[in-house]
Amino acid sequence: MTIGKSGDVATPDLVDIICLLHKPDLAFFERQIRSIQSQTSVRWRCHLHDDASGDTEAVERMVAADDRIALHLHRARLGVVGNAARAIGMLPRDSTIVFFADQDDIWEPQKIERFCQAFDANPQWQLIHSDMALIDSQDNVTEASCFGFQQRAVADVSPESLLIRSIVTGCSMAVRFELLSRARPLKTDARPTVYHDRWIAMVAALDDAIGVLNEPLTRYRQHGANQLGAVSPADRGRQFRSAPMQRLKHAWAERLALLNALEHWGRTSNLTPAARSRLDAILTWRSRYGPGLWRYGLTLQRRAWVDRRAALGLAVGRLLVGPGEQD
Repeated sequence: MTIGKSGDVATPDLVDIICLLHKPDLAFFERQIRSIQSQTSVRWRCHLHDDASGDTEAVERMVAADDRIALHLHRARLGVVGNAARAIGMLPRDSTIVFFADQDDIWEPQKIERFCQAFDANPQWQLIHSDMALIDSQDNVTEASCFGFQQRAVADVSPESLLIRSIVTGCSMAVRFELLSRARPLKTDARPTVYHDRWIAMVAALDDAIGVLNEPLTRYRQHGANQLGAVSPADRGRQFRSAPMQRLKHAWAERLALLNALEHWGRTSNLTPAARSRLDAILTWRSRYGPGLWRYGLTLQRRAWVDRRAALGLAVGRLLVGPGEQD
């Protein structure tokens, strides 16, 4: 069921926004919608995809007056990755640039404008992500930079780096529509879950086509109901110490699911020779004693300890789980 219109014909620089909903906090959701409506650029249309929330009357009233917003009410509950795949599949055929929005964040007024400027200036970039400020439930800024808070090595957007740590957050990224076409289908049945933002970023990384804006253009809300959220290296270390063996095995199982999905996707994808070479290189990580992961780990000596620890943890997890098991 679709309520409202989001436009059938786009100008060349019209952008699309996908916002996935499931039982949103109405106060947070209203702030997110108002921040989108307050963009300095008015060249957008927003597609809200509700994943079987049930009562949606308040959401419907909130967006009814804006014909740039289409609300799609889905009865079948697919979960976050399934809902993302469904939303991407329903994008207008004339889409060019696609943003992803969480249901409870706040966008800075110039966000769309800054991303569009970056895409125009860098035609080789298929995906751009930006820094984020972290806010609490009262909109107070708790961290001015998510990149700094999590010690993200955003200068390295190689496939190897993205396997070590997921540094591209869905709500902070925008992509060219062609990238979404290449990345389909999303891996909705992978276990452990292969999240759509990580998957799309990996496909872009194979083409060396990721750009970054080192300015916080999203206020990323942290609260008890976050799907994932931003965890500091110190907190992640404490989580690891609570169940080290389980976490080592699960970390490698997550990467193994991603690598297996990439291999399957690569068989039917028309990759450039450079992308094929990058894919073949990271697939060697699955071998129990393969050199790829160890070799890349040695290149991280000048990187933050959190990256070296992650690489070591994956190597140990691979030995514990084995090359073909998934926890």
